Amino acid sequence: NLAAPRGKILRIDPTGTNRSNGRYGVPSTNPFVRQDNALGEIFAYGMRDPHRFSWDPAGQHRMFLGHIGERDIEAIYDVRAGDNLGWSEREGPFVFNAADVCNLYPLPNDDATRGYTYPVAAYDHDPPPGHPCNADVGHAVG
Repeated sequence: NLAAPRGKILRIDPTGTNRSNGRYGVPSTNPFVRQDNALGEIFAYGMRDPHRFSWDPAGQHRMFLGHIGERDIEAIYDVRAGDNLGWSEREGPFVFNAADVCNLYPLPNDDATRGYTYPVAAYDHDPPPGHPCNADVGHAVG
């Protein structure tokens, strides 16, 4: 839902005044700034729990985001304007199904048509054998 801020990275100009309240601005280069029924503040979307991000200070000044998965996957994304990380249909490079939270599934053959952005690095945080599949083992990407 591009009309709501939840699960998104927002990009604003704290010194700008072009929002209705005049207290901040939205850069005209944001990907959804001119799209009906979308918040202009949105830079990227499709996130469950974006934990931390940092900028590559050299080269292309890319944003790298640590993303905590629901079931198995912790991931690092190279986030670009307009990216859709796929939550709640994807967890890292796998299909997530909320009706079956104990399993992840391979990507479908037509996945490239869906426009998701996948991580540049990912690892699992499975609980040890004998623990419930939804146990929190405390391994989060930092």
